Amino acid sequence: MLSGTLHRVASGARDWDAAAGPDALVAVAAPAPAGVVEAMAKRMRAGAAALEDLVGLLPIGDGAERVASFAIVLAETASPGRCTAVVRGDAVVDLHSPGGWRRLESHGIVPWHLAEFADVDAVRIGSEADPLPEDLALGDDRPPLGEAFRAGGVAWAAAGPAEPDPAAPVVGIGTPGPGARSRMRPVDLRQPGSRRPSGGSSAAARARAAEEHR
Repeated sequence: MLSGTLHRVASGARDWDAAAGPDALVAVAAPAPAGVVEAMAKRMRAGAAALEDLVGLLPIGDGAERVASFAIVLAETASPGRCTAVVRGDAVVDLHSPGGWRRLESHGIVPWHLAEFADVDAVRIGSEADPLPEDLALGDDRPPLGEAFRAGGVAWAAAGPAEPDPAAPVVGIGTPGPGARSRMRPVDLRQPGSRRPSGGSSAAARARAAEEHR
């Protein structure tokens, strides 16, 4: 994702079928429905994948092939360190910023839970049962960019620490350490009338529109 390194997490609480593009990470609980992750990888290889494009490739209805758990992280190419994360089921996204590690969980929200973050310099997708990372040593195994693979998780780390974004609103999450600042804008999409907080990107609205037209 942008400037940094991609990592395959060797082991986790469960396996994920994953893929990564220049500005996105995706992971679907394994075994994913045939062709789904490959289609997402193909879309990411085309460049500048939109969140609604990736979500639209996932079967999340009531059919036998529905995806119960997945995560997507999409970086804002114009604003390094800023990203949008989406989780469903028991998938989680762990994000590192100058304040330490934070975790985005679905908390049972359907069709998914979406949040926007700033100052992110590392990301790991895994399961609720996985512990938070203790450091930025995310592994040396580098999966291929733009191709589907199976692993215990997928991670990305920036080439250098993220610079704080003074324009981003500050919202506390969890229990930050001393002096920690976390910027997260959660969006609950359970209700058709849900709205993203003012000042955020339009990713939430576009993702909701994609779900309504499925």
